[in-house]
Amino acid sequence: MLRVLSFDDVRSVSGITSWNWRMAVQFALQPELGIDWTAIEFGEKHEYETVLQSIPKEFHSRIGFIPRTPQDNIWTLLRQAMREHLEWDQADVIIPNGSLMAWMIPQRIHERLGKRPAVIGSIHSDKEVDYCMSGEGVSALEGVFAVSKHCQHEFIRRYPQRPRPVFIPYGVPAAGAFTPRPQTGALRIIHCGRIVQEQKRAREMIPFARKLMDDGFDFELHIVGDGELLPELRQALPPICGQRVKIHGPLATSEIPELMATMHVIVSFSDFEGTSISMLEAMGQGVVPVVTDIASGVRDVIWPGRSGWLCPVG
Repeated sequence: MLRVLSFDDVRSVSGITSWNWRMAVQFALQPELGIDWTAIEFGEKHEYETVLQSIPKEFHSRIGFIPRTPQDNIWTLLRQAMREHLEWDQADVIIPNGSLMAWMIPQRIHERLGKRPAVIGSIHSDKEVDYCMSGEGVSALEGVFAVSKHCQHEFIRRYPQRPRPVFIPYGVPAAGAFTPRPQTGALRIIHCGRIVQEQKRAREMIPFARKLMDDGFDFELHIVGDGELLPELRQALPPICGQRVKIHGPLATSEIPELMATMHVIVSFSDFEGTSISMLEAMGQGVVPVVTDIASGVRDVIWPGRSGWLCPVG
């Protein structure tokens, strides 16, 4: 049995977070593959509880949690975690993902045992820190994977001396059959993801809704997710479009496919991604993506005018 620890700094339910726990669940469902995968989440208690809402209870044991408060610094948290989790010494593979602290764990294990687990780097997003973590992170890196072809090629360009990354696309649930949508009435539009300005540009939903109203468009705008801008959108959007906007807030991942199956279009305003998981989840339910034409991820799965539409950022 190959023992894998895969880490994540959970801040609301990001794409890495859902990828991490889905990997733990799917390997638990297929023990014949010989992978004992545990997803370890660093975060505040309410963030962890949000994650658990998406995971069937029988798999909660596959999700580890290291509590963190705003007062904690990385060194005290690392020392406490290593003291309380001696079983980490038995890991064969560590995938730090975006957790800076997790990059230090293999070295601590090496100091204790004289040997260390294999370290696998990951490129989940087309941003500087993801490339740097895997490119500069540890002296010995056994492998790297990237979630888009762009991220794969960009890492090779930046770090030709590092192991060549493998392109591993995200997998998401797909509907067994297409659910026909109404051909008349309001166009049902969904935005699903973190409600933040950096990367996701969530504030653009305000002029977007205003433009739809000014053009006399018949629509419903559904907003799913959590983040620092959610209160702002709750206040700003109803005066613009009234009952046409439905702000769901965070939903359990198990609820997303059923909601997606009632939508016509998913929109994304992001200025960068790795590959958007919510975009893939929507496409898996027959929802048409109308998203920004960013460098990474979208052109791996969207042929403009055939399987979706692309538009410039902003």
